[in-house]
Amino acid sequence: MRLWIYVGLIVLSIGGIAIMDFKPDYGVWYWLIMTAVFGISSISLSWKPAAERGLSAQHLLRQEGLHWLTALVGVSLVFLMQWGLKLDPSLAALCSLLLLAVACVLAGIHFQWQLAVVGLVLAATFVVAVLAADFFWAGLLIALAGGVILLIMARRRTNAT
Repeated sequence: MRLWIYVGLIVLSIGGIAIMDFKPDYGVWYWLIMTAVFGISSISLSWKPAAERGLSAQHLLRQEGLHWLTALVGVSLVFLMQWGLKLDPSLAALCSLLLLAVACVLAGIHFQWQLAVVGLVLAATFVVAVLAADFFWAGLLIALAGGVILLIMARRRTNAT
């Protein structure tokens, strides 16, 4: 079940790029909502492991809440930049994707390591989008498949121990 939550987060993030390509006016709200979804997912996925490590609910909520609130502020600032500097909506989406990738990697380092894998997949998606814009969707499928394979391998390794 947890694996599919991580895969779902990746797919929803990629959906944000599609929305920014086809309906830029909805992009601001999509990325803000996605950042909140990532935060809520991260906290809920970390709840049981944190309790098993003896961390209080208050500690978890404070640490992860501040982490994801900071990410939410960062995404908000990207869209302030889009509005104030007339940044292209597609570039704003890419900046938001990059912020979300970094937030996920850091959440993976500090909270749930699987989020680091999600963040690396999002970062790879960002690189493909920047370097191969014409082939983005083909590259995206490759990055997505790679991420799913990494998560499955990691899950098997965790189950084996």
